[in-house]
Parts: sequence; C-alpha cells; structure tokens
Amino acid sequence: MGAFGDLPVWTIIFVLIGGYLVTDRVNKYPQVFSFLGTFFVLLFLMGQLNIGDATDALRPPFIDAALFFGFFMLTDPPTSPVKYKNQVMYGVLTGLSGIIIYGLFGGLTYLYIGLLVGNLYSYLTKRTSLQASAIKKQQVGL
Repeated sequence: MGAFGDLPVWTIIFVLIGGYLVTDRVNKYPQVFSFLGTFFVLLFLMGQLNIGDATDALRPPFIDAALFFGFFMLTDPPTSPVKYKNQVMYGVLTGLSGIIIYGLFGGLTYLYIGLLVGNLYSYLTKRTSLQASAIKKQQVGL
C-alpha cells in the first residue's frame, strides 16, 4: 500500500507535490478537497468525542495512507465523476463512509470500502444520466 509508514515525516512533501501534479492534471480538486476535508473533520470530531481510535488515524502511517489515497487513488479518471457537483458528492461520500467503517470496525480496509461506496455512487450517477439522455432522445425522435 502507499502508506510509506517507515519513511520520515518530511517525505510527505513528495506525496503532496506528486498529488498536486496528478490532481491538477485530471482536474479533480473539488473531489480531493471534499474527501480530505470530510475525512479530517470527522476524524477530529471523533477524537474530540472519544469515538473509536481516531487519534491513531491522525498519525503516520494512517495520515500518509489517507493523503496517498486522496491524491492518487480517488482521482482515478475512469471511476470518478467529471462534473464538479458530482466530484464533491463523491469525495464526501467516500470520506464519510470510510470514517464510519473506521469508527465501527477499525482495521486497514476503511479507505477501500469508502472508495467502493464512492464508485457505486459514480456508477449510479452515470447510469441514471445515460438513461435520462436515452429517454430524451426517444422523446425527440417521436
């Protein structure tokens, strides 16, 4: 995994630089910021309310994994939405569902389960928009 748990803390700068370049290239800033914002705010709130093991998730290697995940895995063009509104919803759903799984079960798969929920949202959004455009074409063709 891309957690880089055994690297010094100062090497996060390379993840941030590479993440910026990738996010800029694929134009997914709303998605990345909504995911990271949701993820860290909910972790902070969980830590303040002593829910789960939130204080561990705000330290390496978990923080490294979240940054790597947000910048590189979440921005995968085939599975993430194009429209900004959908990107924000995708990021929020991914962060929210990942944190819920982390709070309930802990473990190491919470980010991937969050991504699964986000990808399901993206799939359903694309499917419904394709169905709506097909119906519109049928109505125009009549």
